[in-house]
Amino acid sequence: MHQLPVFTAEVPHEAIHFVSMGERTPVPEQQEIFQLLHNTKIGLTLSAIDNVGYEFRQEITLYPGDFRTPTISPRTAHIFAGTNSPFAGMARWMIKNHPSSKLVKKTL
Repeated sequence: MHQLPVFTAEVPHEAIHFVSMGERTPVPEQQEIFQLLHNTKIGLTLSAIDNVGYEFRQEITLYPGDFRTPTISPRTAHIFAGTNSPFAGMARWMIKNHPSSKLVKKTL
């Protein structure tokens, strides 16, 4: 494994466009990351290994900039399902009723 340096200097929020979470990030940590970013202009994605290639498949949860309404899909619904937000009911419905909800939870 390469021994690359880790930089810990503060980075201004304006310099960060996206934060990407891995699909195996525990749900409580995904919820915490969302809470940290939802009042900023930083975008948030959930990344998964593509089933057909050797790339990451990105699903945008928050777009960067001023448009801050989250994108709720079968893959991202668990971030909102247990919260006290207006999106919780929609997320719970999606987890229970969306046809691809069980399929997208399987990881490689």
